[in-house]
Amino acid sequence: MKPKRTPSRARRISLARRLALILLVGSAAVASATSPTAIDVAVRTIRTMQAPRLVGDTLVLTYRSRDPVRFVGARFSHERWAVLHAYAVNEHGVFVLDYPLPTGAPRLSYRIVVDGLVMKDPSNPLVETDDRGVEVSVFEVGTEPWRSVANPEVKAGRATFVYTGTPGARVSLVGDFNEWDPFAELMTEVRPGQFVTTVEIRPGRHYYAFFAGGRKVLDDKNSETGVDPDGRRVSSFTVPYTPAD
Repeated sequence: MKPKRTPSRARRISLARRLALILLVGSAAVASATSPTAIDVAVRTIRTMQAPRLVGDTLVLTYRSRDPVRFVGARFSHERWAVLHAYAVNEHGVFVLDYPLPTGAPRLSYRIVVDGLVMKDPSNPLVETDDRGVEVSVFEVGTEPWRSVANPEVKAGRATFVYTGTPGARVSLVGDFNEWDPFAELMTEVRPGQFVTTVEIRPGRHYYAFFAGGRKVLDDKNSETGVDPDGRRVSSFTVPYTPAD
């Protein structure tokens, strides 16, 4: 039986949404390697639920059920499960999420939310059990030869930072966006010696550093610098303003 469509809750993919996405990506500090046209074609032509796949540097997740569904979303472990990314419904009634890959992450762990029910992705056979005994879906990104790491990567109001250092170390991100608190943003070690975190960010100029080994460390992947409230040199970047800000 064909799923009942509910436009009141499910966001339908439209030309306006795609144009907005293109504008956001175009204003990002690091440009995406994926053509917006390629993403649009991939999303619009999906007719049934299929296994996760990459379109350039964008992860495409899908969901479809025989039962009526009003909402589908996904949460990712590297975002500490804090952000719920809503799927959109394409013209074939398939829920689709096009999710830009975070820089430096060789694998993504995630769970989906269907009308409030949290579950593993039924389209993804790769499943692991986390340290709480909960099953999570896993997507192996592998190497990313098309992308060079440049800090930070800013997309749609979120900034992703990558730090390379001693495996097993405790590393956090400090900056004006978290009041320079070394306990506020602990980074996740996604592979030995490579740490990643993503934070929400406002337009304007920002100052930050990594906190490792009990001290602030400049970002060696970013040549822009400034000074923190104590007058110490730190890294810096600017998020452009858009008409909506």
